[in-house]
Amino acid sequence: MDFYPIGLETIIIICIKDILHLDENGLEKMGESVVKFSIFIKILMKYFGSLEMIAKEIPKTWKEHYTIGSLKMEEFDDNHAVLIQENFKIHPVYCFIHKGYFKKVAQMVQKTEVNSEETKCVFKGNKYNEFLLTWR
Repeated sequence: MDFYPIGLETIIIICIKDILHLDENGLEKMGESVVKFSIFIKILMKYFGSLEMIAKEIPKTWKEHYTIGSLKMEEFDDNHAVLIQENFKIHPVYCFIHKGYFKKVAQMVQKTEVNSEETKCVFKGNKYNEFLLTWR
């Protein structure tokens, strides 16, 4: 389970996107599906099933999966969470995949429908990616 270059993963994702003719929604669904099949996420939800605990664990778990960039939960309350992703300018496909991924994790924690929006994007001139997750 050693790290492999992020560029290789990016090429694979772009090939899948092109072969399956995935649009932004398709990429987002792809990100959601990663959560459904991840043993790591199931364990995380079992032991860290609250936003407060997940906020503390996010930076550590990010480093376990990526050798670049960082992720932190900037703020959260009963109705929303804001995730900040810094130094992760690889390819725009990750914006949609991570949007779906974060949405699905929040749905698992909150046990309700979650809306996910990328409010800042490095590919649109911002210094970092910001994801706003909201629920009722």
